[in-house]
Amino acid sequence: MKLLQVIAYLVLLVIIILSLGRFLGLPVFIALVASGSMVPALQPLDMVVAAREDYSVGDIVIWCSTPMYCVIHRVTEIRSGVIITRGDANPAPDPPISPGLVRGVAILVIPRFVWIPLLILSLVLY
Repeated sequence: MKLLQVIAYLVLLVIIILSLGRFLGLPVFIALVASGSMVPALQPLDMVVAAREDYSVGDIVIWCSTPMYCVIHRVTEIRSGVIITRGDANPAPDPPISPGLVRGVAILVIPRFVWIPLLILSLVLY
């Protein structure tokens, strides 16, 4: 039982650190999908693991206009000095953004039906 508690603590610690990763400037961080704008590629409450790396048209990026407001959308166009993104389920693109607002590129999606039960299990073991 002691080993399971240690694992549960480690899982919670990793989730907390990666959640703060975009604020701390970590090379990898996580974010939660908050809306259905990227359905079917991303569902609400899916966890996106992002890395600070180069992106191109077709990549899903996380961009933030403020420290607390971030958007997870697909790059549809890269022009000189601006990037155009759009949610897969949205009829129109987002307003153009500066490349400096992009915080990371999605490298992994952990569906909500995987990470939520694991989190609940960790809390129960705690």
